[in-house]
Amino acid sequence: MRVFSLTDGKHYASAPSAPRPVWIDLLPEELPAAQAGFGLHPAAVEDCLNQEQRPKIEEYSEYLFLVVNSYAAGEIREVDLFLGKDFLVTVHRPEVQLSLPKAADLQGLPGGLPVLVYWILDQAVDSFFEALDEINSELEELQELILSRPGRALLGALAALRRRLLELSRSLRLQEQMLRVTISRQALAGETGLRHYFSDVYSHAIKLAEEAEHLRELLALAVETYLSYTANRTNEIMRVLAVVTAIFLPLTLVTGIYGMNFRFMPELEWHLGYFVVLGGLAGLGLGLYAYFHRRGWI
Repeated sequence: MRVFSLTDGKHYASAPSAPRPVWIDLLPEELPAAQAGFGLHPAAVEDCLNQEQRPKIEEYSEYLFLVVNSYAAGEIREVDLFLGKDFLVTVHRPEVQLSLPKAADLQGLPGGLPVLVYWILDQAVDSFFEALDEINSELEELQELILSRPGRALLGALAALRRRLLELSRSLRLQEQMLRVTISRQALAGETGLRHYFSDVYSHAIKLAEEAEHLRELLALAVETYLSYTANRTNEIMRVLAVVTAIFLPLTLVTGIYGMNFRFMPELEWHLGYFVVLGGLAGLGLGLYAYFHRRGWI
């Protein structure tokens, strides 16, 4: 638990000892102990404990309840906020590191708890730039492998990257919608003069959603390139096999004829017949190879 008072900018050991307005930062397991003190609705508390909610904003009689997503430790993490008149309660797992603002960071910003909400939303949204940078780097490596050393393992890597990107894209789209609603809330932006700051966070969310969609298009193109290369490679193999079959088919026909066990066959008693047939087979094979090569089939 972290307790930070906006009145004097100091940290306190417990919420009751801190002058309000106050920011209380909790782990999910610490929330039930603080539920009664701030009058938090059981349904909202349950959402926090599940840590599987999509981004949303809900209005209760005494506070606003916001769910945002952040990117930490390689995964999408949930951050829950309860904004009351004189308190802000945030709930998240320890992997999410929310930094407290310094006096210089808040210089020029309107006072009050909404500025802390803006501060948290800004950190949560901007954390996804790291996620998209990671996916972009992985995608570039896979694209190079597709052109240089394609293999079956690449298809599995592309599928795993597609699942990650789809999850990120869904989260970013929902977060964008939630922030659009947040900007319209008078308690957050209108009455405190923070509308432009929340709009800036919203513009970052739009940019992230667009970048995620762009990466999805690049990934789809990479998969298409891989499948096209595989299909072309298969066609090349089939063409080589067809040429080999076409070369050996007449040779098989000749050896099949001379392999028949008839007593009265021409050339059976000829002393040079064996060598003539072998020479004829070699000449026929080389002639067919030269013909196919000249036509560009091999």
